[in-house]
Amino acid sequence: MAELSSILFPIGVVLVALAFAAHVGHAVMLANGRRVLALAPVQQPAYAGVVTGSFVTNQTRAATAGPDLAASPSPLSRLALWLAIGGFAALAASLAIRGAIVGRGPWGNLYEFSTAFAMGPKRRKCRLSCRR
Repeated sequence: MAELSSILFPIGVVLVALAFAAHVGHAVMLANGRRVLALAPVQQPAYAGVVTGSFVTNQTRAATAGPDLAASPSPLSRLALWLAIGGFAALAASLAIRGAIVGRGPWGNLYEFSTAFAMGPKRRKCRLSCRR
């Protein structure tokens, strides 16, 4: 069991590092904008003089703007989320096995405490990302 705990820890660290890299890649994609080819022109509604003013302006702006980039997930963001969840699970399993072996919680030494403390922000990130 001690070897399993020792193996799960570096696996969890690598998964969290890959999740971080995928999150950075997703942020770069959002910052540069997703460059997509427009295959067909966007059709504009014909209001035929029935309505005018800000309603038409807002509807036209919403139709031509496309999806909100901040709200639209990409395949890279989904991969980052699953890598983060996998890393969290590997670190949690490593910590639980180590706790079962030594018979106490993660407050015995700095290694265990640091591992448990570092899992906190990752747990919050996974929980907030899964709400969407």
